[in-house]
Amino acid sequence: MGSAAAVAAGILPAAVGSQTNGSIIRPAAFCGVVGFKPTFGRVPRDGVLEFSPTLDTVGGFARTVEGAAWLAAAMAGEPLASWWSGPRADAPRLAAVRTSEWELASDSMRARFQADVDRLATAGGAIEWPALPEGVDDAVRILGTIMRYEGARSVGREALRRPQLVSEIARRFFEEGLAVDHATYRAALAERARVAAAYAAWAERYDAILTPPAIGEAPGLESTGDPRFCTSWTLVGAPAITLPTGRGPSGLPLGLQLVGVPERDRDLLAAAAWAEAVLAVRR
Repeated sequence: MGSAAAVAAGILPAAVGSQTNGSIIRPAAFCGVVGFKPTFGRVPRDGVLEFSPTLDTVGGFARTVEGAAWLAAAMAGEPLASWWSGPRADAPRLAAVRTSEWELASDSMRARFQADVDRLATAGGAIEWPALPEGVDDAVRILGTIMRYEGARSVGREALRRPQLVSEIARRFFEEGLAVDHATYRAALAERARVAAAYAAWAERYDAILTPPAIGEAPGLESTGDPRFCTSWTLVGAPAITLPTGRGPSGLPLGLQLVGVPERDRDLLAAAAWAEAVLAVRR
């Protein structure tokens, strides 16, 4: 959250983040900046505190899609051309999806999403609304099992040794994780592998999948927000990026998430830069 806020406030041109469920896309959407989560494993995790080795992904925040590409290339230690080819000259192949979580989105988020899809379709042609592959809508349960099991064993035991320093929510999360048995965890890993393979095959014909990045505007101090619109894409290891596209009824930012095919990060960034230009994002 602090990294996204620092970029939004103009304190930094870019900042590093990591995502185990929704911790790049969600705060970027709340703060009105670009948040980019690369393909799982594309950016090295050397020096990063491990929480979930199956899910932890390094990415970051910037004010533009190009800025996010520069940051990713620097963190990966790769030439910029490995990540950035500039905006597409022609319209990308786009699909739009409403997951089973759609009804939990606020009215303003649903309206913003439909308006963004309509503008992109006007500029680039018809956008498909395909059914999701089997298993994607079960991502919240699968990721939750993996994240609890691994988090409880990576940092949870240490946290529970000093419970006075840990929030009640975190203590409950780690306790639930320690209660997950190994067989249940292995079954969740197998489900993840099946869903990831199904998603990669299904998404191959598109340059980007359009979906909301969050359920609505940033919440109050009681919560860091609901990550459920990020969960499916984190589970399958797909690259994802969010663009600020408008404001909600409280005047806070709303955005659009674009999800790509694993290992095709450059294609996703090019599609996102095209969408950024079409939507004429104002900051």
